[in-house]
Amino acid sequence: MKEVIIDFRRTNGREHLPLHIHGEVVARVENIKFLGVNMSKQLSWTTNTASLVKNTQMRLFFLRKLKKATETDGQLL
Repeated sequence: MKEVIIDFRRTNGREHLPLHIHGEVVARVENIKFLGVNMSKQLSWTTNTASLVKNTQMRLFFLRKLKKATETDGQLL
């Protein structure tokens, strides 16, 4: 199990105690994916934007390869 603490208070001076479940400490993470949106504990869009750009680039790569293959053969297999 993992947890992320998002503190909406303006001052961040207080440290949060670790969460224990069945006697084990739950690991704390900096980023989490919730309902398809990547969120950081600072609530910035950087992680989500980087993830979207990476996925878009992968899909565009395959579309370019597919276009190139259909131009030489004239049809899909």
